[in-house]
Amino acid sequence: MEGCKIRPQIGVTQHMNLTFREYCRRIFTLLALLLFAFAPGIGWSGTLTRINPELTAVDGDTQALHQQMLAQNAERNYASAIDAAQSIVGQIESRQGNPAEAYLNLGLLQAAAGDLATAIETVGRSIEAGEAHGGGVDPGLIRALEVKGLLLRLTGKLDDATLALRRAQHLVHRSFGVNSTEQQDILDQLTLVQLQARDVEGAIAQQEFSYRTFVDQ
Repeated sequence: MEGCKIRPQIGVTQHMNLTFREYCRRIFTLLALLLFAFAPGIGWSGTLTRINPELTAVDGDTQALHQQMLAQNAERNYASAIDAAQSIVGQIESRQGNPAEAYLNLGLLQAAAGDLATAIETVGRSIEAGEAHGGGVDPGLIRALEVKGLLLRLTGKLDDATLALRRAQHLVHRSFGVNSTEQQDILDQLTLVQLQARDVEGAIAQQEFSYRTFVDQ
């Protein structure tokens, strides 16, 4: 990747003469300083707050409860939203349905409420439910693994975070191809893991690969 110039599409002017690696080293050194100053808050992204507006494969009553949960979440009334999410999990499990998505939503709400330890356990249950219903290579596991990796990073468990994110990346490669842009969020999270571990060169390597997937499209 040496000698490859940054393209203007990613916010760098055409006259800039920095190579990709030189540019990343400067930016990531600054980002690392910010991360050490404000960790673990950096990286608390929309991934944690994005809950699908509708649940899949549930009845009308459960869907209505899901809408109530969304309304409570929008008002940041997390206690009520969590109660609703727990009820949804119970309803789906009582009908032998797949509670993976419902567990993930519950974990997201617990994280938003600040209970990261419980959120990690809940997201783990989402992954277990997904494996039980779709197998260990189901692409439906990708988002839960990404969220788990993000939460583990925010709690400083960098090795475990890397394992979860690498598994998510493997599933992307298996399902969508090695150069799929579906892994961009995962690569960004892996970059933050490397920065939090003070491995600037490792972070650069992640973004070099991310850049290659971008320009190959």
